[in-house]
This record gives sequence, C-alpha cells and structure tokens, in this order.
Amino acid sequence: MPRVVVTTTDGPSTELEDRARNLAARLHQRYVSRERLTLRVLLDRADAAAVLVLGEESLRYGIQGHAYGFHPNMARHRVATLIAGRADRLTDVAALASGDRFLDCTCGLGADAIVAAHVVGTTGAVDALEASPVLAELVAHGLRRYQHRDSDLVGAMRRVRVRATNYRNLLPTLDDKSWDVVYLDPMFETPILATHGLDLVRRLAVPDRPTRADIAQARRVARRTVVVKDRAPGALLRALGVPVVSKSRRIWYGRL
Repeated sequence: MPRVVVTTTDGPSTELEDRARNLAARLHQRYVSRERLTLRVLLDRADAAAVLVLGEESLRYGIQGHAYGFHPNMARHRVATLIAGRADRLTDVAALASGDRFLDCTCGLGADAIVAAHVVGTTGAVDALEASPVLAELVAHGLRRYQHRDSDLVGAMRRVRVRATNYRNLLPTLDDKSWDVVYLDPMFETPILATHGLDLVRRLAVPDRPTRADIAQARRVARRTVVVKDRAPGALLRALGVPVVSKSRRIWYGRL
C-alpha cells in the first residue's frame, strides 16, 4: 500500500483536528495539518502518495488525483430485492435466517455484510473482517454515518461490525462453532470489468487466497456452513475442495 498521511477538510474545528490525529494514530500514519493547502501540495510537502481526508461527516481516500469514499454499492439493490420477496444468491446459499451469526472474512466495501445484517436482523450478528487497516477504517466510518431514506438499509449498515484484521490470524483464535456461517469472498485476480464502484477495494485490499488450512479453520468455527465465492469456472473452489452449489455466468458459490 502506498504511504498515506491523514489530514482534514479545509477550515477544521479543533475537535475535527483531534479526531484526525486520533485516526492517524490508530492507523500508525502521520497527521499533517491542512493549512488550506491543496491536496496535491500537501502530498508533495509530506512526501506521500495518498491521503485520508477527514471531514465532519466524511472520510475520503485520495490518490493520483482521484478521491474515493464509502458507498454501499450493490447492497442497496439487494436489500430492496429481499424486501420485495425475491431471492438473493448469497443468503440463499448460506440459508441465512433471523438470529443467525454471520462472519464475513473478506469485508471489502461491506456489501455482503450489509445484506447479511438485513437478513439476520436485530437478534443476529454480523462481523466483517478486513485486512487493510485503511479500507477497514473507510468502511467502518461509512457504515456508521451513511445516510439514506431506506431505513432498512441504514439499519442493516449500522449493525455490521468491521474488524481490522486478517481472517488467517483471527480464525484460529475463535471458539468452535461460534458462528453459524463463515463466508469468504477473495479478491479476483482478474477484475470483472462490468463491476463498478470497486476501484477503492482494488487499490487498498490485501491480495490473499484462502488455503485448505484456512478452510479447515473456517469449518471448525462454523456451526452450520462455510460459503466461498469464486469466479467462473471455479478454479479456487476446486483447489480448496469446496463443492459448487450455485453457478451463474460469472460467479460461482461453493459450500461446506
């Protein structure tokens, strides 16, 4: 990941500057006072490649002239689809129900975790693990503060807990059968070009492929099932020994 500094929007309050300093400390990155500098000048002076810009309600990641922020991506459409009584492939494959505990090992922008949180409701639990500390911070901030007229979507977002950790480190520490469903959606080595809104993930996510040892840990932790997402034609699922249970032209799901 490129070197990152943390700053604020223009004209920050003392409270916002304190929040930005705390954010920088959590991420073990340097805080740089904005001083009404353009981001290009600030990055040049700080000798950094990227910047996190904290506002009163916003958090954005800037790099190479582009700015990225959190967005629920396809979660909004998928939650609306479920409310309308239609199916969602992931929640069907996982047989998710109200009250379930769902562990998302590969958070990304959190779309799958949001959909899961909608299904499991207020009596369930959803934790989303993200190995990239910067991406985890952006998503956690967005889940807390994103506003939308759809109260079901917003309620689901608020119930997702993001944890800045790698599943490979966390799974061995969890109790047997402590989560109903354990889910892994590794980054595809070749992006699906028709998928929009994932540039932020591609820039920040930690490339990692689960191993059979990871799957064994996931099976130990899962009370009911482990679900793995793969790109057609399912090479990762075959390598992991995970049976395919749902296919589309681009995306396959496996389940143990």
